Amino acid sequence: MKTEFVNHTIDWFKGERVEGGMVIIWGIFLLIMSLYSFLYDRFDSTHKLIIPLLIAGLIWFLAGSIGLIVNKNRVEKAKIEYSRDKEAFVKSEKTRVEKFIGTYKYLLAGWSIAIVIGLALFNFTSGSLSKAIGLSLILFAIMGLIVDLTSEQNAKAYYEQIQLFSVIQNQ
Repeated sequence: MKTEFVNHTIDWFKGERVEGGMVIIWGIFLLIMSLYSFLYDRFDSTHKLIIPLLIAGLIWFLAGSIGLIVNKNRVEKAKIEYSRDKEAFVKSEKTRVEKFIGTYKYLLAGWSIAIVIGLALFNFTSGSLSKAIGLSLILFAIMGLIVDLTSEQNAKAYYEQIQLFSVIQNQ
């Protein structure tokens, strides 16, 4: 039985929801670490972690939440657009994916650079605040690497399905 192309689009959106969930959980984890540092602060270095972890946690929590909200209606919209005109839908998806699929190498490099900067702050500075910022930057960038690596793999698989559909339609 032939799979409708829109099912691949739905799988793409499901992958984005998984990424959004991971981001929310990571954000909550960082927020809990910040709260824990606030509640059980015994040392200056722990106290300095509160704000950097809070900021990193809030950013990831909000990013994941916004991503889930935005993606909520995209599945139904995709089904409607696909039912109207399959070929136009696939062409628009191909254009959309081509616009961002090449950016992953830059994103992954950027996250890697952020980790190196975080490591430098943590290892080569003496102040508690700069060490806390370095550690928080590392934790922040790790999630960026995880999400963008996952997203890149999903995008490549989806793009392969777009190309396959295009070839089948042209035969």
